Amino acid sequence: MNEPKNIQFEKHWGSWAEGFLKLAEKGLLYLKNQKNIGKVKWFKNQPKKLFDLGIGHMIIAIIWNIKHGIELLIKALGINLNKQYWKKHDLDFLIKDLELKMKDFCIEKHFQLLEQLIRKYYECNFSQKTIFVDKENTFFKYPELDSVSVSLDYSFVHELKRKDINQFLRDIHNLKKLYSLLEGQPQ
Repeated sequence: MNEPKNIQFEKHWGSWAEGFLKLAEKGLLYLKNQKNIGKVKWFKNQPKKLFDLGIGHMIIAIIWNIKHGIELLIKALGINLNKQYWKKHDLDFLIKDLELKMKDFCIEKHFQLLEQLIRKYYECNFSQKTIFVDKENTFFKYPELDSVSVSLDYSFVHELKRKDINQFLRDIHNLKKLYSLLEGQPQ
């Protein structure tokens, strides 16, 4: 796995990335349109409103879709340049490799904005309970990680507010916009 892999089929990797981002967007819009973004008081003396287990795990799946969409987006931009991709999932490695390939072909500000968004998802920086450098891009993929002795504190979902849902939606919008801008710049 020390060398990039040549693509074998002319598939549009960017549309795959957008598919994962669209699924996340649909889930976030569903939550945004719910009263109290879907949180309810389950018991009379419950101190605050909470998501049910299914909605809480849907939020985890939404974040995973964003993270996976980002990985495919980075790889798609690289494939557009040299028809190769890395079989790695480390977003930091992938964006640094892409920067080396694209730095002479793109508007620096656009790339820097993409890099900032990717850093947020690479570091899982959504809550004090989720900050974790995710070198394998699997932190929201599985309930536990084999490679490290850490598991996700899912209770962070109950702290999400409408502003957080809106921020995830802005992130998705910005990722798609930046992809569109950067995809055409090497030509």
